[in-house]
Amino acid sequence: MKLENYIRKSMREYPSLFYNRTQVIEHLFLVIGNGGDWVNGQIKFCDDRARYHRRKFQDPREVIRPYRDVKTEIAWKKLIGERVDEFEIRFLKEHVKEHNRQTKLIVENVKTLSKLHVPQADYYPICEYSAIIDMPDDVRVDWLKGALEAAGLVLKTKNTQNHKEIKKALPRLRKLAKKHGLDAQAIIDSIPEVQVTSEGSWYGRSRENQIRKLLGKPLLKETSTENTILKLIAKRKVDKAK
Repeated sequence: MKLENYIRKSMREYPSLFYNRTQVIEHLFLVIGNGGDWVNGQIKFCDDRARYHRRKFQDPREVIRPYRDVKTEIAWKKLIGERVDEFEIRFLKEHVKEHNRQTKLIVENVKTLSKLHVPQADYYPICEYSAIIDMPDDVRVDWLKGALEAAGLVLKTKNTQNHKEIKKALPRLRKLAKKHGLDAQAIIDSIPEVQVTSEGSWYGRSRENQIRKLLGKPLLKETSTENTILKLIAKRKVDKAK
């Protein structure tokens, strides 16, 4: 599979993890234990991955139903010391609403978002098992370009240990790039400066506003699922006081 197709596929199927190119590139080339291996010049994943549940949207009824089950309610009570009530139900509904809205935003704009890098302040610790280090000689040109992008992302950070690992790999990356007619330094230099220092909640408003900003869409009022639950807690305290 071409790298570009894989990036878009990842964003469509796992929008809670990936909403831009940087996140997929990091997962592929830096993160170890991600289920992928080099096969015929590209990273492929084990068959078990294909069996994962890949629903794009959640049905609020399916999410909430288990909390109305008596056995689940007893287990919840043991865990937090109180019964499941309208408070938890309302929280779940709000969470699902945010999840679906943000997922829809990513899936509908995946072609644009898949081309955009949002460099972070740091990345997964690189080691000998990272794909960027363990790259085969027969790597495909588009996957090699992705690895060079990963190198550029890491070099924009202040993580000296990751710098050390990347610099050890660079001579070989440059050699492979020259073989394929790529300008390795130009690809590395094309990576913009760090833009994101913290991702926050997967489905918080701050994350959604980062996506909206990339797309040039109006920003939402800063709030989040966390703020919603705090407001519900405060309201419940007032109701009990009455």
